Amino acid sequence: MDPRPFNFIMTPENGYPVVPFNAEYVSKSGQQKDDYLLSMIEDIKDLKKLDDVRPYLDEQFRVR
Repeated sequence: MDPRPFNFIMTPENGYPVVPFNAEYVSKSGQQKDDYLLSMIEDIKDLKKLDDVRPYLDEQFRVR
């Protein structure tokens, strides 16, 4: 997981692009917290169940 795809350019099939974290982010509800990171927890839990994450990542993000 990285907001800079360049960091996984050598192995894009392992890349999970994310938006950059900004501590000053204000959600639509006006809360002063980063809801995006919290929303990724479910995705991470699902990835943990897979033997090989590469097909899932390719289907979701088409990084290559």
